[in-house]
Amino acid sequence: MMNISAIMVMATLALAVPTAQGQIRIIPARAQLLADTQSISPGQTFTIGVLFTIEPEWHIYWINPGDSGLATTIKLDLPEGFTAGAIQYPTPIRFMQSEEVVGYGYTDQVMLLATITAPKTLPAGPITIGTTASWLCCKEFCLPGKEKLELKLSVSDTPRPANAEIFDHWKGRIPQPAANNQAGKVTIESLPDHEYAVTINWNRPPAEVRFFPAPGDALRISGISLKTEGSTTQIRFVAQVLPGEISDQETLPIVVAYHLGTEPWRGIEARVPLTNSPNVAQPQE
Repeated sequence: MMNISAIMVMATLALAVPTAQGQIRIIPARAQLLADTQSISPGQTFTIGVLFTIEPEWHIYWINPGDSGLATTIKLDLPEGFTAGAIQYPTPIRFMQSEEVVGYGYTDQVMLLATITAPKTLPAGPITIGTTASWLCCKEFCLPGKEKLELKLSVSDTPRPANAEIFDHWKGRIPQPAANNQAGKVTIESLPDHEYAVTINWNRPPAEVRFFPAPGDALRISGISLKTEGSTTQIRFVAQVLPGEISDQETLPIVVAYHLGTEPWRGIEARVPLTNSPNVAQPQE
């Protein structure tokens, strides 16, 4: 992962570019907080999203940034009594940051989503939903970004939907659980020497498939191979505990990304069992 001090030095140097007319501040990514409802009612479940708009040739990062970078994060600030599910990340893409450095993340535009449930009793309103979004945006150099965002929603017994098109688009890009996805059947196997195999038997052969392991606190993922023949894809990888570390992680979340020609990238989410297999990774000497 990229050294944080180096990132900050690059950011300081690149915040403004001198020109003949003065200085132009570089803002390669902007964040906006949206909801899929215009108002909320007691006990209602609704979705909010932080929409990132990214300048051409720049990118921000997934929860696992790849060989370098920092994950994009959203911290929620909810009124008392409101609850939220986990932040949902759309299926990432893979890009080369240099000849040898691979990154996982997003270009152009992406929305991170969260499902919110209101309490059964609400004041008259308006209700303020807050988030703090943090990201790192990179091109030839990297700029960190952080912004507090607020959204005020009225209270109504008959809430009306809002921003339906953009929420439908990004909800469709959230990886679907392996157990009930519509793309194909997923099988996970434990192999000798801390190796694991993920097999997808596709209902419709994809044009392209990519593999994205989520980060592990003390795990090293190596030896990744991906092979698609006809309607079957097999992914193999090794999961081992980093030298000097001890891991109690029971599963490794993964995303298998695919697309069907002209359609957007979509994903299947699975959890590879680690500690319940006969090949539990142990600290390496």
